[in-house]
Amino acid sequence: MPQEITSIFSHTTGEGATGDLGIDKDGNLYWNQKKVVTQQRLTLGRWVNISIVAGGLSTIVIALVSIWEAIVK
Repeated sequence: MPQEITSIFSHTTGEGATGDLGIDKDGNLYWNQKKVVTQQRLTLGRWVNISIVAGGLSTIVIALVSIWEAIVK
């Protein structure tokens, strides 16, 4: 059974192209009666994840060294 889509915004350009933004009872968003993807899982590669962890750890080490230098002076 198709969802009933309620129009919440309609738009017409100067060239005559039209667009219709709608929503169904479950809160899904539609543009011209086609569902809009509003959530998608992002998967990063293994080396990107390793780089992020290495960058975070090096930032922590740099901060600790800076604090240590400030205390020792």
